[in-house]
Amino acid sequence: MSMFNVNCYQKTNTQIQISWRKKLVGLMSASRAFRVKDHLAKTVVPAYLTMLKTTFYAFAQKNIWENFISLPLNNLGCWKDNLNRAMVTLEGSSTILDGSYQTRLDAVKKCNKAARERGFAIFAVQDGGYCSASNDNLYTKYGLSNACKNDGKGSVMSNQVYISTEKLLYKYVGCWRDYTVHRAGTSLEGLASVLMDSYLYRLDAIAKCYTIATELQYDFFTIQDGGQCFAGYGISYQMYGTANNCRAGGKGGNSANDVYIINF
Repeated sequence: MSMFNVNCYQKTNTQIQISWRKKLVGLMSASRAFRVKDHLAKTVVPAYLTMLKTTFYAFAQKNIWENFISLPLNNLGCWKDNLNRAMVTLEGSSTILDGSYQTRLDAVKKCNKAARERGFAIFAVQDGGYCSASNDNLYTKYGLSNACKNDGKGSVMSNQVYISTEKLLYKYVGCWRDYTVHRAGTSLEGLASVLMDSYLYRLDAIAKCYTIATELQYDFFTIQDGGQCFAGYGISYQMYGTANNCRAGGKGGNSANDVYIINF
């Protein structure tokens, strides 16, 4: 073999070795890259997705209704309920709470409005729309729940509880006894045109009594027997103790006053 052929052979052989070495290095790099990608796909990515899911769920539970509904509310969380209700039910006591609660549109907004009309700052929505309210921590009676849905309307026997951050016009303070011989408050019946009709059939009895009592600078007003309007000062409404015969709707009962403190 001539020197020329030997040199060509050696050069060609060297080039082939370099070429195969490059290919081998490339294959090894690709293999490492694949293993890294596979590791990321199996471990890091699922962990990241889980973190995102957990973060979003926590955000939804804590903040979504304050931002989405655009109401001045704070979310007090999800709480268990019982057939012996933890809070005062407002179903059937307000025309705002229309139709079946499970298909009620704007259930949270309507419950908030109904609660404010009754002098309640705290309200709860359950099972898609069932509305109840209170002015204290009665909603905690049965403990925390994790069953509320992310739509802000609770679940079966689980209340999504809210507190209004807007100032109430008046605050409900319970049902109290009265006697016809010596009233716990002063009758406002007939003192204004809105209080000249029969109180038994009076529409918006609470709002009308509040308006006149406020104009006359009373501390509180009361509704008795379905619409009869009284008002007074201080805590004179407590004169005869508490009662348990006030009917649903916030308009008292027979010789029983539903009492509201006016917030000036």
